[in-house]
Amino acid sequence: MATVKVIIRKDKQKVDGTYPIVVRVSHRNKLKYVSVGESATKMQWNESRGEVNGKHPHCMSVNRKIHIVYAYVRSKVDESVVNRVPLTFDNLNPQKVDNTRDFFLYAEAKMERHKSNNQGGTYKRIKTVVKKFRDFTGEKLDVVGVDSRLVTAYIKHLRGSEHNNSENTVFSNIKVLKSIYQEAIKGIAVNENPFDGIVVRQTVPRKPKLNQMEISALAAVQLTPKQQMWRDLFLFSFYCWGMRFRDILFLSPRNIEGNVLSYLTSKSRFTKRITLNLNEYSLGVINRYGGGAGNKLFPLLTENIEDPVKLENKIASLNVIANRSVKVAAIRANIGNNISFHTARHSFVDIMKQGGIPIEVRMQMVGHSSESIHRRYHDDFESEYLSNAVNGVLGVQSQLLSKDL
Repeated sequence: MATVKVIIRKDKQKVDGTYPIVVRVSHRNKLKYVSVGESATKMQWNESRGEVNGKHPHCMSVNRKIHIVYAYVRSKVDESVVNRVPLTFDNLNPQKVDNTRDFFLYAEAKMERHKSNNQGGTYKRIKTVVKKFRDFTGEKLDVVGVDSRLVTAYIKHLRGSEHNNSENTVFSNIKVLKSIYQEAIKGIAVNENPFDGIVVRQTVPRKPKLNQMEISALAAVQLTPKQQMWRDLFLFSFYCWGMRFRDILFLSPRNIEGNVLSYLTSKSRFTKRITLNLNEYSLGVINRYGGGAGNKLFPLLTENIEDPVKLENKIASLNVIANRSVKVAAIRANIGNNISFHTARHSFVDIMKQGGIPIEVRMQMVGHSSESIHRRYHDDFESEYLSNAVNGVLGVQSQLLSKDL
């Protein structure tokens, strides 16, 4: 299969000391170089990322062009695989890239950028949004053709019977399309920004959460071994300050020292370290299920998946299984089925709130992702103080439940 990589042609140094930036396609022992139309010195080039660094005087615009050319070439290579037709280098004409104003080429460039940065979840979300928009508009769409009438018609389409999207879904879809459009129109004269004046109001969703009695009821139900494991990990998440599902998947024995758990959050824009004292229930879960394959604490992600998209698909698949088991446990505990694994996080925050824990302390506990909140409270509270606050609300309950584990 063909490989595609962005490089600088170190064998083609220019008079000014820079090297041409190209997209190199390797296929059946043959090489094809597609010019990006830009150049950089060795000091300005980031080899691992295939981009220029901040030392380049036009860093942002050059990288944007790199992403567009790469996305074009990558799409041609993928197209040959999907259609099972031979890849011919004649299809990789750089002139097609230089002259294009196709909105979806910019969208593909944005997706590839997130994929190359190992942001598989963001890549998948953008891909879903773009596919829906492409189905509505057709395969090609000139950037200038994105006007207020089209955006308004598409919003009506999303709200219609075919999709019946909620206002929050419509809002998130339009937000993604707007970000792609703003990147695409740089350097292009347009009469109006079609997204100006478009109003889609977000609503605050009602998040299901459990109280302490319901947490106890959930812990007491009889389940199959697999269902019990996911239920116990749900409670582990709850007692570990609402730990996110993916953070549990990536826990390592190295994150634990004695009865102290310390790990880096995986979702927040500003990654944050959470350090907490494990209570008896959490230690019981580790003793029962810990010691998984490889370097993971729990036997959940047993494969070493390097492709970020495949990794996100695997995480999503495990999340579905976990949610199903948690729903079964909730039904048997007579607390309904409107919960998911993430309900553990909402429940923890709500119970801390009901227990009188101040908002700034709760934010510190769950690793709030807001930049202003993060900067304000990052170092305000010691882990011992936070753990004592949790134990003051949950201590007795966790000790009782640990006896049944």
